[in-house]
Amino acid sequence: APPTTAVRSTRPPDNRIAARPAKEILAASERAFRSARSVQVKVAFKDRAGVVKANLTLTHKHGMAAGWFEQQGARVTFVVAGARFYFRGRRFWEKQGNAELAALIGDRWVLVPGSVAGELTPFGNDFTIDGLADELFRAADTPRSQASIEIRVRRVRTSSRRR
Repeated sequence: APPTTAVRSTRPPDNRIAARPAKEILAASERAFRSARSVQVKVAFKDRAGVVKANLTLTHKHGMAAGWFEQQGARVTFVVAGARFYFRGRRFWEKQGNAELAALIGDRWVLVPGSVAGELTPFGNDFTIDGLADELFRAADTPRSQASIEIRVRRVRTSSRRR
């Protein structure tokens, strides 16, 4: 049988944004990100210390955030409630201190001061949607060429009632 070729469209999908210039797409993405009720972010990138991986869920509600991040093979689970930062992860504490510290803490939650939390995480201490948006959309040194970022955004739904 003779070979066949299929014709494919090179036009972008009809989603009202794909055909726009990159700057407009980025600006629309940032607006959607900042107006979201909650944001789930999965990220992996290389920095000076090695590979950093994370899975975060951030909300606008009282500075609530939760998830985990991993640096140098040591994972820490975290919960942020307002200005309170709770971290848990035996291998993380071993990397931050030593085996004795990790044994002392075990697998318990540790309340970490905000000033210290910023030094322990690759994200600083601003675990908010706007804080992450500033990092993603404004950072001059974002490692875009070696980064894998997956973002899921839940938009705020508003209802309009007519009387």
